[in-house]
Amino acid sequence: MKGHAKEDQVRSGQILLKDKEGNDKADEAAKDAISHHGEGIVKAANWYTGRHILYTRLIKDIHTHLIEGTILRKKLLQENQAKETNKIWIFREDERKTKWANYQQVAPPDPSKFVWQKLQLARTPSVTKKRKAKVSPSLSEVGKFLQEIELREPQENEFGCTWLEMFLLFRKLGHKNPVPEGRAARAKPSAKKLIQLFKKQVRFFARNFLPDEGQKILLKAGGKKGYALKRLGILNHFAQVNCLIKLPEEARKELDYEILIVNGNKKKNLEHGLSERLQVKEGKLLLRNKSAWARRLRAFESEVLEKFTVEKSPAQTDLSWLAASVLPDEEVEPAGGVTKKCRVSPVPCPHDFVQPVVVPRGRKRACTEAPLKGQPVLRMSMLSAKLKERFAHLCADG
Repeated sequence: MKGHAKEDQVRSGQILLKDKEGNDKADEAAKDAISHHGEGIVKAANWYTGRHILYTRLIKDIHTHLIEGTILRKKLLQENQAKETNKIWIFREDERKTKWANYQQVAPPDPSKFVWQKLQLARTPSVTKKRKAKVSPSLSEVGKFLQEIELREPQENEFGCTWLEMFLLFRKLGHKNPVPEGRAARAKPSAKKLIQLFKKQVRFFARNFLPDEGQKILLKAGGKKGYALKRLGILNHFAQVNCLIKLPEEARKELDYEILIVNGNKKKNLEHGLSERLQVKEGKLLLRNKSAWARRLRAFESEVLEKFTVEKSPAQTDLSWLAASVLPDEEVEPAGGVTKKCRVSPVPCPHDFVQPVVVPRGRKRACTEAPLKGQPVLRMSMLSAKLKERFAHLCADG
């Protein structure tokens, strides 16, 4: 008879009910017999069986771990070898890694088709504008440069001159690098910083010393979008000016040559000249760490300068006052210590309106140098005619 029968088997007629009950009672009797004879042996057998199952699982996990570790180690070795090969090729010049583009020359414009104009700076700027210009010692160089070049507005399909090209022309014409304001004991500025200073000074002249509104438009930001230096293989944006500068072909090629050098092209590849067949590197140009390149720039040769130089117009503004220590409309204090003429500061001292000591004229003195220490000084030149009569009795001179 089949043991451990179930109710479904009894209902289907496979096993009789009396046989199932007999088997169940036999199982109970067998359990009682085990409890009387060898119960400890059964418990020990069950414990060893469970421990053997756990040991089998442990060995399986160990083998799986070893296999996975071997596979992972192989993958890591392959990845490290790939990284090492990539590092090696970074410092090698390989045509498969470096992207190349064709150099595109700028077609020389027809002189009869365009009208070029020279910037006319204000001949007699105001004293305030002159004082602002005295802040930067290199403004005279920028002013001379702006009066040397000839400009025109770009057409719809033309890019304007970039600030990089204008700065290069400024340096190639023999002008010095802009001097940053502040202390002299600083790190040498990068090419990007020098271009920013040059841009700031050019806009200062355009804002303060160009009376003609039509010429101010020439020094505003260019409106065309895109890569202005893509013809040289440079694939990043450079700010443009809303003008084009008249250049001879030799000067244009020298400017392109300097830009190609700073972009990583080797001099030996450019020795044969710039032509349409020349292959140049294609990529982004960064000017953050190019201070040495900006300092090594040399001026044009005499042959190129002769073609570039234009006769000076009689209306050219004299900028010699920028190099002078005193402005033309200022009077220097005589040796005797008495000032012949002195300007009055429009901003009074914050203590001038608390029990002042009035003085007729002269330089403003500090509060500690007043006739009565601790009392501020009120200058008569700061008062109207009515107030001068009202406070005349307070005058320090009696």
